[in-house]
Order: sequence, then structure tokens, then C-alpha cells
Amino acid sequence: MDSTILVDELYDKGKVLLESLDREGHKIPLATLIDLEEQGGWFILLGVDRLNESGHRTFYETIYNVIQKNKIDISLNEIKLIDTNAPISITLKGAISTGPGISKFNFFGNYINGAKFPDCIIYRINF
Repeated sequence: MDSTILVDELYDKGKVLLESLDREGHKIPLATLIDLEEQGGWFILLGVDRLNESGHRTFYETIYNVIQKNKIDISLNEIKLIDTNAPISITLKGAISTGPGISKFNFFGNYINGAKFPDCIIYRINF
């Protein structure tokens, strides 16, 4: 299967997940589909406030429950979590703001502060 089709499918799954998290009141200020080559390809990256305090496991459980409740065809292995204070969050926040909705902003081949940024499709950056 063409990699573009696979990325489009993962984008769509991520959008459904983000919409479901929004409906259930979970604030996700940063959401992107990102190519993390060193980790094996494309992942849905969610930036969560105070993640380092509450713990990754707790929020992965929240995501799992939302996936199950809404019957979303996505694996937790396709999702990465970061704290909104992580360097990648701060870098994106300084470069882009989308507002609170869900977008499809292609961000390919870009440099931020002189460093090559991984290719990504941005759903939301709203801090």
C-alpha cells in the first residue's frame, strides 16, 4: 500500500480520536501526526498539560477508554504522548498557532530556529 494512503488513514484515525477526546472534555493543546523516523515512522503525537505530573500511564488509560468507548480503529502503539513543556512542544508553540479547532496543516521540510523539524501534519497547536 502506498505510504501516502497509510499516512492519510492514520491522520483520519487521529482526527476521530481528537474529536472524541474533545467531546469528553480532555484538553489537548498540541496534536500532530509526525514522522519520527528514528522511532519507526509516523505517530499521532499528543501534547498534554502536566503530563509529567499526572503520568503517561494515566493518560494512556484515558485514551484507551476513549478508543474503546468510541470504537476507534487505532492502536496505542500509534500514539505518543509528550508534556506541553517538552522541547518539541515549545518549538512548535513558538512557530505555529492554529486555534482550538482541528486543522490539517501540512508542515513538511521546514526548519525552526535553524534546525530541521520532522515532517508532520498538524491538527492543533493552541496554547
